[in-house]
Amino acid sequence: MEAAPDANSPPLVDPTEDVCRLCFSAKFPVFRASGRNTQIDDTTGMIRLEEIAWKDLAESGFSLQRRSLYSLADAQAEAERRNTDKSGKRGEDVGYRLDGVLIAQVASINAIVDPAGGQVFRVLATPKDGAPAHAEVRIGPAYARHEFLRHRDDLRRVLGQLRAPAALDMPQD
Repeated sequence: MEAAPDANSPPLVDPTEDVCRLCFSAKFPVFRASGRNTQIDDTTGMIRLEEIAWKDLAESGFSLQRRSLYSLADAQAEAERRNTDKSGKRGEDVGYRLDGVLIAQVASINAIVDPAGGQVFRVLATPKDGAPAHAEVRIGPAYARHEFLRHRDDLRRVLGQLRAPAALDMPQD
């Protein structure tokens, strides 16, 4: 892993690594996209733009998993954990399930640049208790919300179309 841009940031994920975004659905609307029960746009097979939120990219991080440290079993366990959590809050089974994954090489995310050639996003290694593969995409600190809106579709394109969950256990390209 490379050093992060400043001493207080988590380390950057190596550009040669693949990262994945887990995508879920449920029986009820439980996602940011108002009235939606899935994170994926049925017409494009890509993540809905509203699932790539400014707050995530600027403050808390757009969660990913480092593919070399993650497996299909880990993803299925996460879907079960989320179903239990959301079902408990709702008082009935929400049917939360893993639909698939979006996979991208970190170098492709790093290659998203502004018109002046500045790197818009960076991928940070942010392991958590019980989740050593956790990483996150952050937008550079110099970018304002209106600039984010211009570049989030670039991030969506790099993440690509939904792949079957089994892609997590397939050899990396």
